[in-house]
Amino acid sequence: MTSPEDAEDAVARCQALIVRALTEDHGHRVVEEFVGQLDRLPADHPHRGRLAGALVMVLEQHRDADMATDYLRHLADLLAVADTGPPPTTRWERVRAAAGPKATLYAGMIGQSLDPDAITDQVAALTSAFGDNPRFAKLTELTTGLLHGMTEGNLSALSEASATLPALLDEVLGDAPEVGAIKEQFAAMSDMFLANQRNDPASVQSALSRLTEVTGTLPEGHIMRAGIADSVRQASTLWQLVNGEGERLTEERIAELAASAARPDAPAADRVMAYLTLAGAFHSEGVGSDPDRIDQGVACARSALELTTSGEPLHNFCLFSVAVGLYLRSEAAGTTEGLDEAVTLLEAALKELGGPEHPHWTQVNDLLANVRLRSGEQRVSGEVGLVAQRGYAWRVLRESDTRSAREAVRDAAESAISVARQCLGVSEVTAALRALDTGRGLMLFAATELPRFPAMLRAAGHDDLADRWEADGAAGSSVRRKALGVLAELPGADLMFDPPSLAEIRTALGSLDADALVYLVPADPPQPGLAVIAPADGPPAWLPLPALTLTGDVEVERYLSALVDRSRDLAPPAPLTPLTDSLDALCDWAWRVAVGPLLERYFPVGEREPRIVLVPMGDLARIPWAAARRADGRYAIELAEFSYAVSARLLCENAAWSPVATSATGLIVGDPDTAGAASDLVGARTEAHALRRGFYQGARYVGRRPNGSVSPSGAGTSAQVRQWLTDTGPAAGGLLHLACHGRYEAERAHLLLAPETEGGPASTVSAEEIVALLAEADRRRIGLAVLAACHTGRSVYGYDEAYSLGTALLAGRVRSVLSTQWSIPDRETSALMYMFHHYRVEERLPVRRSLLLAQRWLLDSDRRAPAGMPAALLASVPRREPAPVYAWAGFVHYGQ
Repeated sequence: MTSPEDAEDAVARCQALIVRALTEDHGHRVVEEFVGQLDRLPADHPHRGRLAGALVMVLEQHRDADMATDYLRHLADLLAVADTGPPPTTRWERVRAAAGPKATLYAGMIGQSLDPDAITDQVAALTSAFGDNPRFAKLTELTTGLLHGMTEGNLSALSEASATLPALLDEVLGDAPEVGAIKEQFAAMSDMFLANQRNDPASVQSALSRLTEVTGTLPEGHIMRAGIADSVRQASTLWQLVNGEGERLTEERIAELAASAARPDAPAADRVMAYLTLAGAFHSEGVGSDPDRIDQGVACARSALELTTSGEPLHNFCLFSVAVGLYLRSEAAGTTEGLDEAVTLLEAALKELGGPEHPHWTQVNDLLANVRLRSGEQRVSGEVGLVAQRGYAWRVLRESDTRSAREAVRDAAESAISVARQCLGVSEVTAALRALDTGRGLMLFAATELPRFPAMLRAAGHDDLADRWEADGAAGSSVRRKALGVLAELPGADLMFDPPSLAEIRTALGSLDADALVYLVPADPPQPGLAVIAPADGPPAWLPLPALTLTGDVEVERYLSALVDRSRDLAPPAPLTPLTDSLDALCDWAWRVAVGPLLERYFPVGEREPRIVLVPMGDLARIPWAAARRADGRYAIELAEFSYAVSARLLCENAAWSPVATSATGLIVGDPDTAGAASDLVGARTEAHALRRGFYQGARYVGRRPNGSVSPSGAGTSAQVRQWLTDTGPAAGGLLHLACHGRYEAERAHLLLAPETEGGPASTVSAEEIVALLAEADRRRIGLAVLAACHTGRSVYGYDEAYSLGTALLAGRVRSVLSTQWSIPDRETSALMYMFHHYRVEERLPVRRSLLLAQRWLLDSDRRAPAGMPAALLASVPRREPAPVYAWAGFVHYGQ
C-alpha cells in the first residue's frame, strides 16, 4: 500500500516530468520514467487520470512524438488511465480523439489483435472532434481502412486504404526524409497481407524481405523501425516454421523470445504477443512427432491467456491458441487427452466472437469440428462444420470488389465438400445437401442479397445508413461494414444467409416441374465421388461414384485442352478431329462414371423421363453431362431432361419469381461488327434475322443483317444492350437473344459488341456489369435470355462460384437462361437456335423442354424442317445423319 508521502512524491515527480516534456526538444523520452512514477499511485488516486491526460496533451503537441516508440508503446495505457479522471479542459476531447487511433494503429503494427468495435468508436470520436478538417477526414479514412483490413481480413478495405496511402503520407509528413521508406513499408505490409490471404507463400516471403530491408533504413528509435522490427522478425520466424522453411529454433532464439515475453515492465499486450509467437513456433516444430515441444507451446499459450481477460481483443485468440496446442498434442500422442478442455476453450471463444459475421468465426468452428471428430463425435463434428460454413457468406458480403470476394471464399467449396462427407458418414444426407450448398455461388449470392440491404436497414431504423448505401452503391467498404454490423444485430442474423431447407428445395422443384436436384462431387482418392440427391418426393439419397475424377484421365484432359481456345467461328468438322474425338471419348466416360449409375440406380423407368437439375461441383461443371453416352449409343438427353443450377439457394429464388409470358418483343443481337477484334459470324446473322422474322416480329434487331449491312435499329453496341437490360417500359419486351462473340480472358467474361463510336474499338459488357445493371433495375421483367455466344457459361471466378455471363443474368431475376459451356460452332448453332425458338413459340413448350427437343432434332438422322425454316439454316446440319456432339451439347439451361 502506498503511503501518503510516497503518493505525494510520485505526483511531484510526474509533474516535473510533464514540465520536461513540455520544454525539451524530445519530450517523449520522459515517458518510461513517467509511467514508472504513475504506477506508484493507487488506482483510485484523484490526480492519476489528470496527470496521464496532461502528459498526453503535451506530447500530442510534439510532431516527433507521433513517431516515437517510447511514447506510442505506452499510449494506450496512458489513455486508459486518463479516462478514469481526465483533465478538466475542453481541449481534452480533441486530444483524446486524435490519440486513440494512434495507439490502435501502433498495436496493429506490432501484431496485436484489435477490437473492431473499439475502432468504430474511435473513428466516430475523431470525426466528431475534427470533422471540419479535411486532413483529419483523410486520416480517418486511411486509419479505418488499415485497421479494419488487419482485424477483419477485409481485402477490399485494405486495398482501398493502400491506394490512398501515398498521397496522404505526402500530406501528413511533408518533406520528411523518411517518407519514401514509410511508403515502401506500408506497401510491403499490404502486399504481405494480401499474399497471405491469397495463399501465395513466395510473395509473402518476398514482402517480408522487402519490409525487413526498408525498416532497417529508418533512424534508430523511429516508430516505424522499432515498432515493426520485432513484429517482422516474429512473423518471419513463424512463417518459416509453418511452411517448413526454417530450422528448429535455437536455444538462443528461444531464450530471446522467452525474455521478451517475461519482461515485467513491458505492456501486457507486448508480452501476450511474445508468448503467442513462442507458442506458435513450438506448435509448428512439434506437429505430428514431438508432444514435449507442443507441451511447451501450450504452456506459452496459457501464459498469454493469463495476461488477458474476457472481452479483450486478444483473449479469444489466446483461447484458440491453447486449444490448437491441445489438439496437436492429442494427435502427436495418439490419445484424446486434453480434447474436452479444447472444446471448452473453443466454445468460450465462439461466445466472445458472437456469430458468423465475425471474421474468425469459420476458423474457430473448423478447429472445434476437428476436435469433435477426433473425440469420436462424428455427427456433432458435422453439425459444427455446418455452423462454420456460415462464416463464408458473411465474408463475401464484407468485400466490396469481386477479386477480394473471390479470395475471401476460395476455401468455401473445399470445406463444404469435407463437411458433406462427414455428414454422409453418419447418414445425415439432408445435412450433406445443406453443406454442399454453402460452398456454391457465394459471389452471385452476394449480388442478389446486397440490393436488399437498404430496405432491411430502413426496417431496422437506420434510414441514414440506407441512404449512404444507395448513394454510393455500397462500393465503399466502410458503408458495407457498418451496414453488416447493423444486420448482424437483427434477430436470427446467424441464420439469415443459410442455404434452403429440404422442404424449400422440394417446393422449388415442384414449381419447376423437376424430379430432383443432384449435386455431383468429384472423387478425392481414396474417397469416392458422390451424387447427393434432393428429390421432389421421397427421402434424400446419395450414390458413391468411385471413378468420378478428372485428375489423370487422358481422355478428359484431351477434351478440356481441345476446347480451351476455340470461339464461335469454329471451322467445319474436318479440321476438328481432336475436338470430336475427345468429345466422343468423353461422352462414354461421363456415362460410365456418373450419369449411367444415376439414371440406372436411382431413377427407375416410369411414365415420364426423369427431369434432373444438376449442380456439378468444381471442374465437373465443364463436362457436358447431358451428352453422356450409353454403350448402345444413346445419349443422356434421349433418356432424361437436364437443367443446371448455381445453387439450391438461387434455384429456390428463381422458382419463386412470377413467370414472364412469351411475347413477340425483345432484343435480338446479330453478329455486330467488332472492328476486327473477332471474325464475322455469317451463321449468327442468318440465325438472328430468321428469329426476328419468324418468331419475334415486334423485337428490336441490332447488329448486322445477313447481307452484312448494319440494322437501321442499331449497330449492336454495349450501350444498346445496357439500355435494353434496364428498360422497364412495356415495349422493351422480355426476350434477349445474343448471336455474337463471347470472350473469356484475364478472369473477365464479356460480350464483344460493336464500337460505340465510328472508328473506335469493339465495346463490351461484362458479367459484373450485368449483375450491377439488373440490381438497379429491380422492376425489370425478362423471361428468357439466350446467349448464343462462346464461353457464356464459363465461370470467371472458379467453377464453384458459377459466376458467368449466363448466371449473371439469372442472378438479375431473368427467369430462364441458355448459355454455353464452351466455344460453339457458328453454322450448327444457328440451326439449333432456330429449332429451340420454334418449339418455344410455335409449340409453346417450356424453355427446358424446347432446348431438349432442339438437341434431339439435331440427333435425328430423319429430321424434318418445320415450315418457314430458312434453307441456309437447314443446310448447316448433316443430311440423313446425326449432328456431331460439339454441334448441340454446349448449350445448358438454367432457371424456369
